[in-house]
Parts: sequence; structure tokens; C-alpha cells
Amino acid sequence: MEVLILVPPFHPEFVRRHAKDHPEAAKSHQNWLEMIKGLESDKVHVQSYWDGVPGDDAGPSFWDDGSHATCKAMMLMLKPVLVGNAGIGK
Repeated sequence: MEVLILVPPFHPEFVRRHAKDHPEAAKSHQNWLEMIKGLESDKVHVQSYWDGVPGDDAGPSFWDDGSHATCKAMMLMLKPVLVGNAGIGK
């Protein structure tokens, strides 16, 4: 069995405000991300979009609100796996 851990992003505006208003929490999120990445092995794959989805315009085509990505955004995040480029099954 192989496992994919997909790390989705927050809305870009939320990230900016969160880092400004709560820098200690933002640092904690970064530490959490590093711990998640540390789980990667030959059977555990981590695909991170923490820094955003390529092409994200922060608009309604990518975001239903500040924390829920649209189906379009999720499909873009899963595309490398669906086309076999994430290393899964290799």
C-alpha cells in the first residue's frame, strides 16, 4: 500500500493576514509542514501546495471561501498523481 498526503493551501489573503496578526501560529504551521514532509518514504508521498496552487488567482474559480478550495483547485492539486508524475506506484 502507498499513501499520498496532499497538503492544500489556505487562501492567499488569509495567509498574509494570519502571518501578520499571528506570527507564532504561522510559524507553528510551518513546523507542522516540515513534520509532514518528514514522513515521506518510498511508500509515503507528500505533495504540498502550502505555497499555493499554480495559476491560483485567489478568486472564485479557485476558492469557495477563505479555506475551502473549489473542485477546480483540488483537481489541479491531484493532477500530478492522476497522470502518474508524483512517484506513486513506481
